[in-house]
Amino acid sequence: MYLLILHLLVNSQFSIDPLGQMVAQNFMDQLANKDHKKAALLCNTTVNFDGQIISGQQNIEKHFETVFKAHKAPIVFKKFIFLKGDEILKKLGKLPERLGTIDFGKTILILGRRKTGGIAVFLQEENNISGRYRVIAITD
Repeated sequence: MYLLILHLLVNSQFSIDPLGQMVAQNFMDQLANKDHKKAALLCNTTVNFDGQIISGQQNIEKHFETVFKAHKAPIVFKKFIFLKGDEILKKLGKLPERLGTIDFGKTILILGRRKTGGIAVFLQEENNISGRYRVIAITD
């Protein structure tokens, strides 16, 4: 029984850094609320939006605002899946080249499943601030 519990803990979403998981969940909440300002605050200074690189807080904020205005329907996530570093490649395989280079050693991925489709958000821990994760890439 103890081995089963240990196996579940080691191989479950609990192995994701809790701070990273909180930031990821908070970001998804801001997307669901269509709050472009708060969503942008959780992003790195440069974000890869499915191959479109946008730099600067205000530009990222404007991009979210444009996306939210174009998407009239409510954003409702049915399920979240968290993956870390090596799990990302094992479960998803090679990522599209449009996402650029990602350091999987410091990256977590949150997959937000919707009724139809979903979103994949990559967050990376900053080099000199342990536990501080920021969105670096978003794709479907």
